[in-house]
Amino acid sequence: MKELTNWFLKNIDIKLLSLFLAIILWLYIAGGENPMVENFIDISLTQTNLSEDLAIKEFPTNVSVGIKGPKNIINNISPNQISGIVDFSEINKEGLYKLKVEVAAPKGTQITRIIPPEIKVEVEKVLTKGVEVQYSLIGVPEKGYSLTDEPQFNPSKLKIIGAQSVLENIKQIICAIDISGIKENLSRKLT
Repeated sequence: MKELTNWFLKNIDIKLLSLFLAIILWLYIAGGENPMVENFIDISLTQTNLSEDLAIKEFPTNVSVGIKGPKNIINNISPNQISGIVDFSEINKEGLYKLKVEVAAPKGTQITRIIPPEIKVEVEKVLTKGVEVQYSLIGVPEKGYSLTDEPQFNPSKLKIIGAQSVLENIKQIICAIDISGIKENLSRKLT
């Protein structure tokens, strides 16, 4: 036992230095085979926690993300493995907001940058609007045939629910009725 202790303690400084250099060399070689790299990926954005009585006027579809990690992991990451989330939980009224983009890094990697880190969104109210249904005839029936009455709609007025900016642009609802080539008396219900 004493011989083993003497052997171990003899030239301990050289043995520790050799062990330290071996570890450094191993780390250098292992890091050279799979170095840390950074790559930029365009990822899609999704929104969450938006109140049902609010709508987003414009929402960007994607952002660019800088991701860093071992080369073998980074090379195998696809854009659908990373998602950007914009949380609307603190928004309760219409207006223009600047919201942070949150991105979760896949295991073994880290997010270095998000471009842009914040997005501007305009939030507006969801409204209900009643609109009369109108009709438009397409084509002409065969000679000797014509409409006997105006088309009847049930209901004659439809309720549309949507974002305020969209509803402002809707003036009427048109139902297209194709009467081209009709050569017999008929009564038809259309959806």
